Amino acid sequence: MRHLLFCIFTLLNLFLPGSALYAYEQNALQKNQAAVELLNQQQFEQALGLLLEADNEVAGNPVIRKNIAVGYLGAGQQQIHAGDYARAAELLQEGKAFAAEVSLIWLLRGIALMRNGTFAEAESELNEAWAMRGDEPLVLQQLGRLYYETDRMVEAIDIWQRALSLDPGNEPLAAQLEKAQRELKVEKELDRNYSGHFILSYAENRKADIGGEILDALEEAYTWAGAKLGHHPERQTQVILYTQRQFRGLTGSPDWAAGLYDGKIRLSIGGLTRVGDHVEALLAHEYMHVVVREMAGNRVPFWLNEGLAEVAAREQDSPALSQLAAALAGEALFELEELEGAFRRIETKRVKLAYEQSYSFVSYLIDRFGWYQMTELLPLFKGGLTSSEALKQVYGDYGVSIASLERDWRRQL
Repeated sequence: MRHLLFCIFTLLNLFLPGSALYAYEQNALQKNQAAVELLNQQQFEQALGLLLEADNEVAGNPVIRKNIAVGYLGAGQQQIHAGDYARAAELLQEGKAFAAEVSLIWLLRGIALMRNGTFAEAESELNEAWAMRGDEPLVLQQLGRLYYETDRMVEAIDIWQRALSLDPGNEPLAAQLEKAQRELKVEKELDRNYSGHFILSYAENRKADIGGEILDALEEAYTWAGAKLGHHPERQTQVILYTQRQFRGLTGSPDWAAGLYDGKIRLSIGGLTRVGDHVEALLAHEYMHVVVREMAGNRVPFWLNEGLAEVAAREQDSPALSQLAAALAGEALFELEELEGAFRRIETKRVKLAYEQSYSFVSYLIDRFGWYQMTELLPLFKGGLTSSEALKQVYGDYGVSIASLERDWRRQL
């Protein structure tokens, strides 16, 4: 993304001079100059407000229109960085009226749409950027990511190899390519089964119709989560069942993990012969991560992400909260702020407690305020709000804060 921002400011340096404006355009000139200052401060959407007013006053002025193009490019990139991909795509589409010939606007919009899960439209945008920019590693890398996300692994590998040949020092790309090659080696040996909302890859088991049972359980998870959160992913979710050895080798997950969602649901349950409550709980847990990712983006805190996933899982299988009870008795509970980041920062011996405590706190919020507030809470994290800010915005009318919520939750335990 730094490379893209550099491209935007290269354009900015080309477009900012306003000396060509005439004397009778003084009002538009003042707005243009004020907007230029905002552009330099990376306040892109504020600058756009002024620039669009100036454009209405002196329609067609090339300097103002080029500054508008810079504003849309900067605002779009800013929203991608913030994780609001839908807003980024909207801004960049508007920007095409002023910068349709600038390939960067097509590339950025393709990235935004892809990250928003709108793959068909993203592919069209990225292909247009490819046609305009040629075999540029950055474009090829993003196209490869789209092919990877849409289960076209062979095409992804092919285009990433081409990109790497043009940029051999690109270590993240090399790692991405190597990971895809390892995955393909395993997955090409797997059978596939399909339902309306899922694509399942698994080792054939002639003793049981395990694929059908798993898809049935996934569809139940789809229906339950959709009813609670009012969100139904449009594209089919890929689900892959690995042996434990395959799962560890491909994902690098810790020994205690049985599932992972990284755009695909990956599960360490190869060789399964029946779908019991424990497996249904695991499927529901990982599917909830799909819904949360689409609603909240990548910045959702651990406690909310895993708490909701555990709420879904415990509809199927509800073991005792043994770690939570012991921690409560020993006054060893996490502070909520300790459960903001990734589980990898948590000591292995306390991971189970982190999950149980997250479940307990999220259950408390749902029991006290209802599911509807969850549908309002999740999207706020796309805008980069902290837990404290998001909880205040949703629950503030009830006269509570994150501190008072945490105190009350501890008391009711």
